Amino acid sequence: MTSAKNPDLTIKICEALPKDLIDYSKHPSVYFYNAFKTALIKLNSDYIIVYQKDRCIATAGIIDIKKKLCVIKKPDKDFSMRLFDDALRRCFHVFLEYKGGFLLHASAATIKNKAYIFTGPAESGKTTAIKKLSKARVISDECIALRRQESRWFVFGTPFHGSQNIRAPLNGVFFPKKAKCLFFKDVHKSVSCERIMSNIFHGVLEEKVTKNILDGIVRLLKEVPCLEMHFSLDSSLERIDRGR
Repeated sequence: MTSAKNPDLTIKICEALPKDLIDYSKHPSVYFYNAFKTALIKLNSDYIIVYQKDRCIATAGIIDIKKKLCVIKKPDKDFSMRLFDDALRRCFHVFLEYKGGFLLHASAATIKNKAYIFTGPAESGKTTAIKKLSKARVISDECIALRRQESRWFVFGTPFHGSQNIRAPLNGVFFPKKAKCLFFKDVHKSVSCERIMSNIFHGVLEEKVTKNILDGIVRLLKEVPCLEMHFSLDSSLERIDRGR
């Protein structure tokens, strides 16, 4: 998201981390995640991610906010690469959210160098909408990063789900719904905020960070048009950049 000379985040893979990293089971600020038995621990200004496997630490990483650095233990031979991918995702989440951005469950594409995103629950039509944009350049059909830079919002591809390494200014947000014909509907800002918030991949369950995300969404809604898009399999979306 920045130049190679001054990156927002550097990730290093090492052979081993200190054995006495932390007894996270006794730590008061532990955030647990999913079936991977992940713990994200706040320690001063840093975070520590730990993966438990059969009551042992399978791998761990240290996220240093001030140094913009993540150090993750190299996965063992029997260690699932899905967990390693998840560790990278945690690092990405934390730094992006501290920068006032967030990861969104959405598909996105560029038309004439401007980005349009489609977000909503599963089966709402995000991927279908992207496939119908034959003249567009697809950024991702699953996960994108949003961040405000240079006084406007930008969409970024991510290292996950086969996203393309693309950065483009955001020109519209659509909430797709399958229907019999194509039409667009205005959405109240409070409803749009709820829909976007429900599709964010959260990295840190912390009040300050959550407030930053909410403030960012409110600002986005003031600066970028958000519409409910009803469409059918026969609908042409080639003029989506015209808004209606």
